[in-house]
Amino acid sequence: MKEILLTCPFTGGQFSATIDANNNLYVTHPITGETHKINYNSSIKKYNLPAELLKRVETVSLAEAAKILDVSRQRISAIAQNGTIQPRTVNGQTVFVLDEVLEYKENRKPGAPKKES
Repeated sequence: MKEILLTCPFTGGQFSATIDANNNLYVTHPITGETHKINYNSSIKKYNLPAELLKRVETVSLAEAAKILDVSRQRISAIAQNGTIQPRTVNGQTVFVLDEVLEYKENRKPGAPKKES
């Protein structure tokens, strides 16, 4: 297996992938972090993209997440730093998965968080 650099045809962004001896690719989804195997069809010399690799994942910006949770941008940054909601970087911008923000909103406890020393 060897690591190669590919370019996304939709965004133009570059990403790394691993290729095996049969030319199958192993790529990591930039938002979900899931690794997918893309099988190479040698008879037609093309790749078969799995549907789950192309699924749409709704994201929101830092400012949008702050508005949804009714908190400051600094608070969202603190939440991201402690790992409660995982930030993703897409095309150089920090985004959050909308479902994770909504789940946090639904399950969070009211009141200010305890200060860490």
